[in-house]
Amino acid sequence: MLGAVTRVSMLSATFAAMAVLMVGNAHALGLGNLEVESNLDQPLRGSIELRVAEGDDIDSISVSIASRDEFDRLGISYPDYLKDITINFDTYPGGSVLRISSENVVIREPFIQFLVRVDWSGGSFLREYTALIDPPTYAAETPRAVAAPQAVG
Repeated sequence: MLGAVTRVSMLSATFAAMAVLMVGNAHALGLGNLEVESNLDQPLRGSIELRVAEGDDIDSISVSIASRDEFDRLGISYPDYLKDITINFDTYPGGSVLRISSENVVIREPFIQFLVRVDWSGGSFLREYTALIDPPTYAAETPRAVAAPQAVG
């Protein structure tokens, strides 16, 4: 019984320490949802909102696709096309956004999974994204007129 009480006390202490760390890290950077702007059989284009709090050092931000080792450590496959995906960030008066692209690589998978690594003066983190990539929509073609059947005879 004493072991169970000790484990509960240790869990409580762990959660309390995590809460203190979270409060102390109030100026943490964050990433929003992925907005895919391309279709299947096209180079990948997308954007992710970069959430920056007042006091964050935006000049120290470095963003990239995580390394193959980080994918392996988390049990996520690393397809070859990921090495050709680039991530850049743009700042504008209303905020900041990450631009995801694969300029010379066409994406043929209906969904892709990848990890974004963010490093900055306040620390670093990984975030996993799964992108659902829709097939292109084709404009409806105007059907050609068909000649009326003629009686033979």
